[in-house]
Amino acid sequence: MVFKRSKPHIVLKSEQKAYLENIGRSGKSEKREYDRAKIILMDAEGKGVNTIARELHTNR
Repeated sequence: MVFKRSKPHIVLKSEQKAYLENIGRSGKSEKREYDRAKIILMDAEGKGVNTIARELHTNR
């Protein structure tokens, strides 16, 4: 089943993007925090919900 996106993709400022990218590189963040940061970054890149879930091996 194909779902239509009802909301626009997230738009990040450069400072916000840098902060989220830093979470993934720090190695000190919890997996939950890392996954959330990755989801936001992938959405900002224009990836769909199904693609994000598949790449992160998680549920929608």
